[in-house]
Amino acid sequence: MNDTWDLSILYKDFDDPAFTGDMAALDQAVAAVNALAGEAAGMDHSQLVHRFLQVQERVEELTNKLFIFCSLRCSANTADTKANSLGDQLSAKLSGCAAANASLRRTVAGLEDLDAIMDADPALEPYRFLLESIRRDSKYLLTDREEEEMEAMILDHAQPMAQAAPEEIGQQREGGV
Repeated sequence: MNDTWDLSILYKDFDDPAFTGDMAALDQAVAAVNALAGEAAGMDHSQLVHRFLQVQERVEELTNKLFIFCSLRCSANTADTKANSLGDQLSAKLSGCAAANASLRRTVAGLEDLDAIMDADPALEPYRFLLESIRRDSKYLLTDREEEEMEAMILDHAQPMAQAAPEEIGQQREGGV
């Protein structure tokens, strides 16, 4: 029986060009979310919905793969400080577009012609549930100001948490804490 995980289907290691490339691509995807939020007000509604879905899918695709790799590395070795640190870096990257994402979701949810846009474009049918959920749940979104405050708090605390986690993990493994 093989008792070692083979994560090479995702990445070979953290210095794998595919991993570093996906981290850089995530920066670009986050920038695309932020840029779209700035352009949304003046866009054609149908174009906005399509671009929103495109940038959301790209961010999700990258973060899922990157987080899964970091998480599985941590599961295999809870003292893997590199995996813990990179997981925190991923969280910080995502918080960098949280306000823009919330703004885009509010904008898409508020489109009076959203149903007509979905009905007119068969390519949007697979996204109907998502778009309807965004509209239904938009009342729970934070305001832009609240999102910015949350983003600042996350960024302020990400570094100290990354430094404390390996010590706490080490104490747990040695029977402390």
